[in-house]
Amino acid sequence: MRPLPGRTERRDSRAPARPVQSRYIVAIGAHRRNPRRAARTVVVANGHGRMSRTLLLMRHAKSSWDDPALDDFDRPLGPRGRKAARRMGGYIEREGLAPDLVVCSAARRAHETWRLAREEIGGEIRSNVTRSLYLASPDRLLRAIRRAPDGAGRLLVIAHNPGIQELAIRLDADADDGRGSGPSAGMRAKFPTAALAVLSVDARSWSETAGGRARLVRFVCPRRMR
Repeated sequence: MRPLPGRTERRDSRAPARPVQSRYIVAIGAHRRNPRRAARTVVVANGHGRMSRTLLLMRHAKSSWDDPALDDFDRPLGPRGRKAARRMGGYIEREGLAPDLVVCSAARRAHETWRLAREEIGGEIRSNVTRSLYLASPDRLLRAIRRAPDGAGRLLVIAHNPGIQELAIRLDADADDGRGSGPSAGMRAKFPTAALAVLSVDARSWSETAGGRARLVRFVCPRRMR
């Protein structure tokens, strides 16, 4: 910029350079219920140049056993499960945890959990409902996470126990070594239906997700939200 007439432009070479901001916020789109509030994905770079992604692991809500003739895959949610799914969807919306992508078991009780939760979250959210996550092992769930596109900074996986609990424990650096306290200890003890584990994953790409590379940020159960 050219200096104004009568003024001399001065630069102080000793002034330290401004630090590069380590937080990047990417607006995904406007929120359905409040267009002025954007739904956002936050990706944070740590001091080693890596990225922290947000992984949400959720167990399906409580299902109904009213019809013993139904195949396990086809069992719907019961009244308590429908209420819990909506409650957890409301929690995700209020806490600003709306996912960019959802990977969900195709079992009826799992995709009904997502459908009811999504009604509370609102907005446009991509989802992949797949039979491969039905009663999936931790290894199979981890493979699904590693295949997620890196453009999704926040990923929600809805599946079944024991796989979802075992994966959460494996990923959480505190719970995996048995020294975890607080939320980690609670998650190790029990992972109820509709419970949600929110983990911060230390990875530039989802393909780098591995055991002990995440930290449990919070563990939420619908019963505790009454």
